[in-house]
Amino acid sequence: MKRRLLFSMLIYLYSMGSPILAKTLDRLILEINGKSYSQRQIEIYLAVRNLAMDPKTVMVQAEPDAWPKAIEAFQNDMLIYLSIENDAEKLDLLQVNSKAIRMVYDHLMERVNTNEKWRDFFKSYHIQDKEVMELLLKMFKVHAFLEWKGVAPLAEIGRVGVREVDVKAEWFRVITRATPHRLYDRARVYQTIEPFGG
Repeated sequence: MKRRLLFSMLIYLYSMGSPILAKTLDRLILEINGKSYSQRQIEIYLAVRNLAMDPKTVMVQAEPDAWPKAIEAFQNDMLIYLSIENDAEKLDLLQVNSKAIRMVYDHLMERVNTNEKWRDFFKSYHIQDKEVMELLLKMFKVHAFLEWKGVAPLAEIGRVGVREVDVKAEWFRVITRATPHRLYDRARVYQTIEPFGG
């Protein structure tokens, strides 16, 4: 709670520093089981996921019309990921291939280093190598869980099938009902953000 309050105060103070040059550094979008996620986190997660699915994909910033769907996709993945983290049996069952993750990471970073738009995005959002690896680990665990649930793959990340969440599936409804989650005010309205140093 204190961390969330401090985060909000920093953004407010920076934005109020100059009415003419006011910027939105970042903003809280979603809360799941007491954990808050910002727009920056959501945009980076989805960008990395898209790039991991197809290294040749074109870098496209989030579009206002597509933002609600982007939030939903992120929320679905995080609901699953947190349910895995909080279940020791699932954690033991859903082991991920570290070599496959590393292979995807290498291909992904090669694309970033050789493509101006991807490089600019990573630079402006201050994305660190460690952050990319952590995101890939989450993605692999989510898709391992979906594979365990028998969800058919849409594409391949390394040797792991990329699967889409069926929100009407009973197992997903159970997770949704059991996990408190909510959107912050005006979360569905897209805003351009400029993280620190951007």
